[in-house]
Amino acid sequence: MEKSEFGSPDHGTYAGVALEVILHTMEDATKRNDPFTLMGFGTWEVRDRAHTRKGLNPRTKDAVEIPQLKTPIFKSVPMLKKDYETVVKKRDEE
Repeated sequence: MEKSEFGSPDHGTYAGVALEVILHTMEDATKRNDPFTLMGFGTWEVRDRAHTRKGLNPRTKDAVEIPQLKTPIFKSVPMLKKDYETVVKKRDEE
């Protein structure tokens, strides 16, 4: 990626530009089914959600085939999980 592709400060804040770059990179990676890792935060990846299966249309009661889906999955780093559990524990104690 070229420096000129990051935009200029005139088009928004540096944080906004950085966020746009991160989201754009994440979108490109997930479209290619590649994992995207944000160091110190976690990893996003695309996984198959379920195999093709049979279902039932609740309105017409007809049998339908439900296609296999791909869905983004997020796995946080262990430190983030620990921090979250600490916050939840403190909240539950109050």
